[in-house]
Amino acid sequence: MATKHFKAGEIIFKEGEHSSEAYFLVLGTVEISIEGPDGPHVLGRVGAGEIFGEMGLITDRPRSATARALEGTTVESIDEGIFEQSILRHPDRLRTYLTTLFDRLRSTDTLLQRELAQRVAVSKGDTLHAATSKARSHHRTNCAPPCRIRLRPANLAAGHREEAEVTELPFRIGRAFGDAGVALFAKNDLSITDEPPYHISRNHCEIDVDGDGVVLRDRGSTLGTIVNGAAIGIHEGAIQAVLKQGENAVILGSEDSRHRLLITLG
Repeated sequence: MATKHFKAGEIIFKEGEHSSEAYFLVLGTVEISIEGPDGPHVLGRVGAGEIFGEMGLITDRPRSATARALEGTTVESIDEGIFEQSILRHPDRLRTYLTTLFDRLRSTDTLLQRELAQRVAVSKGDTLHAATSKARSHHRTNCAPPCRIRLRPANLAAGHREEAEVTELPFRIGRAFGDAGVALFAKNDLSITDEPPYHISRNHCEIDVDGDGVVLRDRGSTLGTIVNGAAIGIHEGAIQAVLKQGENAVILGSEDSRHRLLITLG
């Protein structure tokens, strides 16, 4: 497993290049961007302990984005041979790769299901009230002012000790599991205990940011999510809703769900 060092501003790999390596970020911060008609468009940032460029291990296509070090950065590069010989023998590192790949698959499946639902609706002459979500970045990014986000259960008063501040995006919410093996398939920052009949899915929704601002995005949940009275989900007209400044009322699941959150922006 080769260790590589990059100075601030150095390119780790460039969009359009051919590469068969993935990278584990040991130290530093990496920016992921794509080239647009008006210049580079930043998709997100990767922090220490995360992986990026993993598609290089499973496809021969050129890189779909550029990775650039934002500060002094150390990475470990992994090719197919090293993955088989080393990563598979280290459960902690293998878990990091698997949870990342599962998260990519969930996101792709959600967009696919939404696209199929739209096509069926159009074929029936139905009018959808919102467009399909924009592609997500897949990468963590700092959530700094003015993007300050606070989250608490709706039945708690402001300032209650259970109020939490979101510091990184995407911030993933889902159902809690006691089984660590099952938890491998549920990459969540907030895990909420639920009981049958479940309202919360293992991978339910996430707070993220895109060109429209801060959004709440459904992650392919069974019952969907209600944001400020509007339903989102793969069976609805949209899989994400833009959050407004101030308080946003969120229901995880159907209208009779007891799992309700207040998400405050600003």
